[in-house]
Amino acid sequence: MAPAAWSRGWGRMLWLAAREQMRTHGHASVSLWVLAANARAIMFYAAAGFAREAKSARLIKVGGEQVRELRCSCSLES
Repeated sequence: MAPAAWSRGWGRMLWLAAREQMRTHGHASVSLWVLAANARAIMFYAAAGFAREAKSARLIKVGGEQVRELRCSCSLES
């Protein structure tokens, strides 16, 4: 998302719509990977109910460089 759109509620609205669709289709949980250096995204996902999965870190190659990712998951129940 472009910086000009940050902190306007668009990401939250998209997340809530996606969460409702996943619930409608019978999913009980969801997980995602986020770059460990992306503190803003990690804070967003934490506020949305995601928690880091212990020992899930991995290295991937992006643009020829190794970067660390973390896996986060969230229950869709309730």
